[in-house]
Amino acid sequence: MDTNRDDEPIITTTLLLVIVKVVLLMEVEATAAAAVVVVVVVVVVVVVVVVEVVPVVVVVVVVVVEEVAVV
Repeated sequence: MDTNRDDEPIITTTLLLVIVKVVLLMEVEATAAAAVVVVVVVVVVVVVVVVEVVPVVVVVVVVVVEEVAVV
């Protein structure tokens, strides 16, 4: 297992949360900026989750299929 890969989503999410906080603290058109940032964060988080979860699901399915095939 590549442990570095597992750390990346956590780092990415943390960076995004920091960016969101900075943007929200800045005196900009808060609603428009916040809306854009929230959308971007949600999209990135969803992509990261999908990228992390899909391989696990595929592995589980393959293992289950192999177990059933053996029996």
